[in-house]
Amino acid sequence: MKFIRIPAAILILVFGSLSAFAQTTAFTYQGKLTEAGNPANGNYQLQFKLFDAISGGSQIGATVSDVAVTATQGVFTTRLNFGANAFPGADRFLEISVRRNAGETYTPLSPRQQISSSPYAIRTLSAAAADALSGNCVGCVGDTQINSISGGKVTGNVANAASAQNVTGVVGTANGGTGLSAAGAAGNVLRSTGGIWTSSALQAADVPAGSANYIQNQSGAAQPASMNITGQIRTGNLLRIGSEARTTDAPGEFIPGGYNGLVIRRIDSRSLSGIVARTDVLQLNRDGTAAGFQISFGGTLTSPQMIHCTGMNSAKATVNARIKLLAGTASGGVQLFRDDQNMEYFQCSMGDTFNAGHVTQIILQRYENDNYWMGTVISTSNQ
Repeated sequence: MKFIRIPAAILILVFGSLSAFAQTTAFTYQGKLTEAGNPANGNYQLQFKLFDAISGGSQIGATVSDVAVTATQGVFTTRLNFGANAFPGADRFLEISVRRNAGETYTPLSPRQQISSSPYAIRTLSAAAADALSGNCVGCVGDTQINSISGGKVTGNVANAASAQNVTGVVGTANGGTGLSAAGAAGNVLRSTGGIWTSSALQAADVPAGSANYIQNQSGAAQPASMNITGQIRTGNLLRIGSEARTTDAPGEFIPGGYNGLVIRRIDSRSLSGIVARTDVLQLNRDGTAAGFQISFGGTLTSPQMIHCTGMNSAKATVNARIKLLAGTASGGVQLFRDDQNMEYFQCSMGDTFNAGHVTQIILQRYENDNYWMGTVISTSNQ
């Protein structure tokens, strides 16, 4: 038994009498069968498969099997339904197989028949839901249909921030916006009161205290934070590097094994008296003259102290000084340089190296016969 389908007799129709609200994804297929060269008559079973190519390719959707039809003078009509997702706009081809009854195997008819555009009218099912822009509107409205939209009409989350550039108007907080009609001054931040958003400058209270993620200006204990920078660090006052343990202004007892920070400071000594530099025990003082300096300390020394200095006087002669103060030495002072030595430059290192205590290094110089001494101090003790 041989079945032949005549391709020229294939017609694809959609019931025009159905309303838009009653429309389904089913469509009517009408074809013509011939058997042994003559129009077929009688009852047959058909099987339909949808493909994306005229031969080979991939099957789309499920197989529609055992469709009973009655052929009259070869013509038969049936309804098929492959679902809305089967027709996205790409080419589709229908493969038909036929048999007389369930006891026979299906005979495929060749070639496959391309589906014309009429079944694609089922895409209008999506358009019916587009008026409300509801969750039922899947793929019915795209970027090509929307140029811009008022922010007041936007609800829910904006899934793609790149598309938000076309939103105009004020988006209220209830719709996920800020409710602000302007961006605010340059450098401002958004601030929430719990009910509304405001735009204002960043305030010190906005930065939580005591975080290891940033350095915060404070005069109390050192912060547990690290900083890695390039460029310059400038300060108009004291620069301290490292821990401040046991480097307070009031000299305190040194605890062996502890870590000490490093303090670097400029010296600008214009007074004939006063402290120029210090350790936690010793002080380098002006002695009341233009070029005189002395070492002083309060209380009986509990550890040995060493002072080493070298310099040059106005006669270009090298002048050295070495002073050793033993533990148990009573409070007082010792002359380092006299005024009549006319020192113009010297550098000193003083402190407790015997017990790995604090050490201070000083470099000082002046113009010939001037009262002003300028220089720097580097110390493990606060200055």
